[in-house]
Amino acid sequence: MLRERSFSHQNGICCRMGQHTLSWGEVHKRAAALAKELEQVRGPILIYGPKSPEYVIAIVGCFWAGCTYVPAGPHIPPQRIHSMIEQAHIDTSISLSPLPQELSGMVNEITLPQKGTDQYSFPVVSRDGAAYILFTSGSTGMPKGVVVTYANLENFISWFITRPAIAGLYTRSVLNQAQFTFDLSVADLFYTLYMGCTLELIQEDVPVPESGSRAELAVMTPSFADYCLMNDRFHAAALPCLQTIFFCGEPLRGNTVRRLWRRFPGLRIINAYGPTEATCAISAAEITPELAEGETLPIGMQQGEAVDIIIADNNCILLRGTSVARGYLGGNKFNGSFMTGDRGHFSNGYLWYDGRCDNQIKYKGYRVEPEEIETVLVAQPEVRQAVVIPHRDKMGRVLSLKALVVAERKIQEDMLRYELQKVLPDYMIPKQIILCESVPLTKNGKIDRRKAEQI
Repeated sequence: MLRERSFSHQNGICCRMGQHTLSWGEVHKRAAALAKELEQVRGPILIYGPKSPEYVIAIVGCFWAGCTYVPAGPHIPPQRIHSMIEQAHIDTSISLSPLPQELSGMVNEITLPQKGTDQYSFPVVSRDGAAYILFTSGSTGMPKGVVVTYANLENFISWFITRPAIAGLYTRSVLNQAQFTFDLSVADLFYTLYMGCTLELIQEDVPVPESGSRAELAVMTPSFADYCLMNDRFHAAALPCLQTIFFCGEPLRGNTVRRLWRRFPGLRIINAYGPTEATCAISAAEITPELAEGETLPIGMQQGEAVDIIIADNNCILLRGTSVARGYLGGNKFNGSFMTGDRGHFSNGYLWYDGRCDNQIKYKGYRVEPEEIETVLVAQPEVRQAVVIPHRDKMGRVLSLKALVVAERKIQEDMLRYELQKVLPDYMIPKQIILCESVPLTKNGKIDRRKAEQI
């Protein structure tokens, strides 16, 4: 359904980034030519390059060809991409920019066709076939791939377009903040493919969405909204068409909502929730003025969500339904059921978030397993022990990461940071690395993370 619908769009602008635009006609022709070329490829396909309109062509080409795509870019360290290639058994890359030298020869690199074709017939794909694989932080010290199927994706879109604050829009344009390697981008990208509207890509070096944007809908993280609100140019006169913001990726606070309403009177705000393992988002609550009086906001409704939401033992949130991904790459299948590790409860018809059952955190919208960073640190010959902890604001939002390191001898912080940057993306590099003689332990001999936060 979604593939065929996306193929039907021919008119208008498909995507825009600054002054660079691609029409639907050009995307259609070049994606069809790419899809024809990819039909001979077996196995997942890496898409490598910076965020750009051409990245959209690469995704659409894979989607139409029924090929599983794995997004990557220059912001991901080569060693991490190396692990992704090996885990997913990738032998082909659509290279929108040259692959790092460290990856040279690992895959067969192809480029986007400059000439297109009007003719294309979709190969048959199973609804359980993998549409894409997204790699997230893993507690074992290695990134882990989440396999999302066509059925998962279609269930998400069917749910997303029926949210009241979205269903009532006459959408000409939708604003994208997230990298295509971040699952939040699934919402604005595939909404664009479904609706045939324009995807406006926010450039990384631009502090706020461009004045004159025609976007009626924006998809972003709360942290990005807070960042935009620091700029006087972020207001309704600069974004006159904006009617709805869909937030996901981390907790949204009442203060952020109230500040947005002062800049954008009448703006409709959706606070959504969902792990990568359940296809972008599975629940959402529209924030009313009454709800926004508090700092803690609901993340969904008790009924009508993309999956069944069950509050299980220890108040952990269990998800069951078609949006739940197939499983982890090389691991067990989820079989339509996923225990999130998030705590929650229902009250007054809303779903509320009560924190984690483990050490996993959300930082800058990304999921971070502190154990992955710790594993990289203790892999250094001089390091005996390491603990990574979040620095939070009064409302519990993660502001930065801090690492406590016990070393056999004096070690340079810059050297540790250099080694981390080889393997981990920037958002996982601790802002502070503190060398200490020991880390606090509980009576059972485990790391006392609460005490560690006070150091």
